[in-house]
Amino acid sequence: MCDITLTLALSSKNRKIKNKWKRKEKRKKKKEKRKKKKEKRKKKKYYAYINLEYWPSHFKMSNSIIILKLNKASYNSFKIFKPIILLNMLGKLIKKVIGERLQFQLISMNFIHPC
Repeated sequence: MCDITLTLALSSKNRKIKNKWKRKEKRKKKKEKRKKKKEKRKKKKYYAYINLEYWPSHFKMSNSIIILKLNKASYNSFKIFKPIILLNMLGKLIKKVIGERLQFQLISMNFIHPC
């Protein structure tokens, strides 16, 4: 009798643990689906900019920062300075999409070698 109750208790505990893991897996899958949908919407937005041939002005703006290189004897030449240009993140992503599309087209038309 004792063995039966013990096995029943263990099996119910195992079921609870399995159910808990199943719920976690379901949540993970839902989260991944939402993430994929969000990425698809972003891609559509980027492709819309490309298809409309419209490049918003805020993608063209940048902030330039000039940093001095350390431990130099004199700061009279331009080689001593290191410029950093900060661009809009969306603009960078769209440029990357355009580059990938252009590369794909060039390779598929045999204009460049696929290496």
